Amino acid sequence: MSNDQQQNRDLGWLYATNKASQTNVGIYLLKFKYIIFGAWHKKMSVTSPDGHLPMVSATGVGYYQGNMQSYRRKMQSYPTTKRKLQSHLTHFKRPQLWAVIGCIWLVVTIAGPFNTLQTMDLANRALYWAVVLLATYATGYFSEFFFGARIVESFRPIQLALVAVSLAISLPIFSVLFTLKWLWIDGWPSSFSQALPTFVATVLITFVIVVVRHIMDSTSDTLENKPAMILERLPEEKHGALISLSVQDHYVDIVTENGSEMVLMRLSDAIREASNVPGLQIHRSHWASLDQIAKVERKQNSARIIMTNGDELPVSRGYMPALREAGLLP
Repeated sequence: MSNDQQQNRDLGWLYATNKASQTNVGIYLLKFKYIIFGAWHKKMSVTSPDGHLPMVSATGVGYYQGNMQSYRRKMQSYPTTKRKLQSHLTHFKRPQLWAVIGCIWLVVTIAGPFNTLQTMDLANRALYWAVVLLATYATGYFSEFFFGARIVESFRPIQLALVAVSLAISLPIFSVLFTLKWLWIDGWPSSFSQALPTFVATVLITFVIVVVRHIMDSTSDTLENKPAMILERLPEEKHGALISLSVQDHYVDIVTENGSEMVLMRLSDAIREASNVPGLQIHRSHWASLDQIAKVERKQNSARIIMTNGDELPVSRGYMPALREAGLLP
């Protein structure tokens, strides 16, 4: 097969998968294409007749025009299954989470709600509520992860979406709670009215948690969407997504998706002015935006980070725990 035939075949494949990428299946096809033919992408840059390939953005919001280099950079930014698993593990390792669960466990163990004060001694009650809290929290967390976002996208206004999410998450939580209550305390109820108070309490508590989470996430999104203060130091044509900050002599190299600029300032001040961008200091001379990390490579007691623009930044040993906490390293 000639080079022209090979190029035309691969170009046609890309256009076909671009059309399919409007579905979730298409997104995985694109990821598969990038993994299998990664070497091919490095050897040539194939574009459409007008010089661009219309691709789907990683967030699925819409189309963007980009050359093959942009396509490769976008594919690198897809979170891997390992990254998602590490993110879940990091969530459950947070000491703040266990502090809150511990406080709730202490209160319900002493107070004995849902008839546990009358039917259980202290030791049995402590064990029961420990199992209930762990089981229901894990159930609610993964239920929200799997279908919470889909429900929010399907319902309008947002108030109706929050009610729908609360009901959807409440059902698996109630199933776990009711099963434990049935096996441990009351036995199988003779009528639905006996289970109704538990169900109503589950829905109300879940609704309060969902609303609080929504308010916190909305506040966080507002702060994140505000342009970083440090971008005001750059020429307007270099404004864009912040990628990294690096010290060179007394200057900080501010790197964005549209270029870089050397600015006379301290790294600590630069990091402070980029505080609304999720990122990590990975070295005494380097800071990296979490959203712009394409790959992390481990090297014995240190590591290096490859950014979406191809820059490689070293990670010193002292900053390795921060990468593990962020789910970037096992």
